[in-house]
Amino acid sequence: MGLFNQLFGKNTGKEPEERAWETMSPEEKFVLRFTSNGGRFLLAETHEDASVFLNAVLQEENFEKYQTKSENLLKRYHHTVDMVLTNDIQPSLPLLSEVEFLIEENGGISLNSNQIGQIALERLPEVSVFVASPAQLVQTIEDAMVKINAKYPNKQYPSNIRSITHFNQDSKRFYLILDVELQAK
Repeated sequence: MGLFNQLFGKNTGKEPEERAWETMSPEEKFVLRFTSNGGRFLLAETHEDASVFLNAVLQEENFEKYQTKSENLLKRYHHTVDMVLTNDIQPSLPLLSEVEFLIEENGGISLNSNQIGQIALERLPEVSVFVASPAQLVQTIEDAMVKINAKYPNKQYPSNIRSITHFNQDSKRFYLILDVELQAK
């Protein structure tokens, strides 16, 4: 009986897809959920890969430059990607933004006023590209809130804390570049 189980697998009563899901890493589960929610995922193993992806999105979406609120992204990519630093997000240019956290349980991304200011999610530009580090992955929204509470002193606590989980709404296109070389804040 032991040899039979080794050759054909022990019958656990679960469908093969369920067994495969159980063996996936949290990162794989996040990516599957993110893409099934309508997001477009790109894995950048190097800084150069991320720059290539950023330029490819501009070309695919017929834009010349990004707008960003992030000085970190501006410093990291300004030599290879055209972008402008702004505090007032305009709907006419694609947004390049960091995220606060990636949420594994629902394939969502957590944002706040540090990334998008006070703009409502519905008013984000038609094309938004988010850049994150694998270290920003948390299991649940509750885990993200605990980390936000620990990360920011009371005076600097961000407002407009939001989570996006449905990326195929209102003809908007959301990209996520997971930059393996990016250090989480």
